[in-house]
Amino acid sequence: MSRDELRQNEGDGIELQTGDVAFDGGVIRDGEIIPDQAEINRRLKAALSLLHWEIGASKRNNNEQ
Repeated sequence: MSRDELRQNEGDGIELQTGDVAFDGGVIRDGEIIPDQAEINRRLKAALSLLHWEIGASKRNNNEQ
């Protein structure tokens, strides 16, 4: 990855250090994936969507009984 690409990812709220590998969605540092804010937001949105669906399904099941 080029130095310019690393600088672009720096704007995602992750301070890059020597040895970091930036990718779309975060940075790999010492073998650990550190997601950027956009990836965190995507994961939260998916989790909330699933939770909303589960609550709706639970309410439907309770109404059928």
